[in-house]
Amino acid sequence: MTWVKLPDEFADEDAMLQAGPLASWLHVAALCYANRHLTDGVIKRAALVQLMCMDGITERGKPVKVTTLAHRLVRVGKWANDGPDYQIVDFFKHQPSRRQVEARRTQIQEGRMRAGAAGGQQTSIKRTASVQPRPVPSRPDPDPLVDPPVVPPVRGDGARSRKPTRRRPINPGATEKYKDLIRR
Repeated sequence: MTWVKLPDEFADEDAMLQAGPLASWLHVAALCYANRHLTDGVIKRAALVQLMCMDGITERGKPVKVTTLAHRLVRVGKWANDGPDYQIVDFFKHQPSRRQVEARRTQIQEGRMRAGAAGGQQTSIKRTASVQPRPVPSRPDPDPLVDPPVVPPVRGDGARSRKPTRRRPINPGATEKYKDLIRR
């Protein structure tokens, strides 16, 4: 988005006072149009009607046409006839050119992309640094000193048995106490 810049003395300029308040407003609307569409101050004649609706507006009792206001701006030197279009004469005095606006937008976009990439990398670093391996409660990590690996028994033909094997208890004495409780 671009901004229209007006000098403080805009309303007091001799040219604006001679053109009148309606032509001054048309000039401001044209500046907004030129900045929004990046026309470098070129105003299409067809765009004049869109810039300022003059239905029912009168000046000294007579209806005013937008083309009349445009001719006033040409007469006071604020606009120039540029073939079929108008050119705002001192447009680049306070307004950026299309090339400047596009360069600034590209610069902002590249800066945002770099910031996004850097932020993503920092987030990734933080996430990986804070992740610690946690044992799954249903599958605790076996302790090789306490829980030796369980090897399935071998059948007589040399093939491994498909029958599931039970792990040896960690504390054999606890198993004996449990069996004594069941026998009673």
